[in-house]
Amino acid sequence: VLDGFTITGGIGREMYTTIKVKGVTISRMDAGGLYGADDASPVLHNLIFRGNWGYHGGGIGGVATPVISNITFIQNVGTLGAGMWSGNNFTIRNAVFIGNRASNGGGIGFNNNASTVYPVIENATFVGNYAATSGGAIYNLKNAQTTLKNSVIIGNKSGIFNGTGTATDVHNSLVQDLSNTDQGNLDATNVQPEDVFIDFAHGNYRLKHGSPAIDKGSNSIYTGNLQTDLDVSRFKRQMGSRIDMGAYEYGIPPVISHLDGDIF
Repeated sequence: VLDGFTITGGIGREMYTTIKVKGVTISRMDAGGLYGADDASPVLHNLIFRGNWGYHGGGIGGVATPVISNITFIQNVGTLGAGMWSGNNFTIRNAVFIGNRASNGGGIGFNNNASTVYPVIENATFVGNYAATSGGAIYNLKNAQTTLKNSVIIGNKSGIFNGTGTATDVHNSLVQDLSNTDQGNLDATNVQPEDVFIDFAHGNYRLKHGSPAIDKGSNSIYTGNLQTDLDVSRFKRQMGSRIDMGAYEYGIPPVISHLDGDIF
């Protein structure tokens, strides 16, 4: 169980070299912050991954944890998937991806060379992420059928990239460059980050009064517990008649944690 702390400064960039840990061979070019050898499934909750560097996943790589919740990825760097890189089935819920940078998959990336995987991203906020080539927020390389629910993707270098044979099924979300309003999605045409967040310029990504994301999520597709779950600011997950889009629930601000000038 990993719960309630920050993982920072990890490096996984030694190309084509390995290390053995308890008989398990681990590539040194994989995740910088946390690597799940042999599809390990640790409980991951209430964590911050900041400033890590890895070839396959700057923050996290390889884990097969069924549910990853209340996670922040900030300023991680990777070649594939700066925040996270995975080829497994899992749900990541109440997650923030801020200012991560990669060649492909600034926020998160998925790939499985052998079989189809079905990752789920639920109530996530992607903002300020960068990919030099494709997928500023989400990058589906191969055999990934990703579902995105109740989420906000805006203010990134680019939004979602789907490679050959992959797809992203989007529900009740606000996604840059997406204008189709099917399945409860919002038309993001002409919507700017300043329209959504309290203070985009200074890193306060909670929802502002009048944000289009307020009360626009769907309670029925949220797979957590709306009675007991908290958002990443430790608000009650549902404050209004409907759950909000993104990782932050609109309401009276809680005590703010200032970490190197960033506000979560």
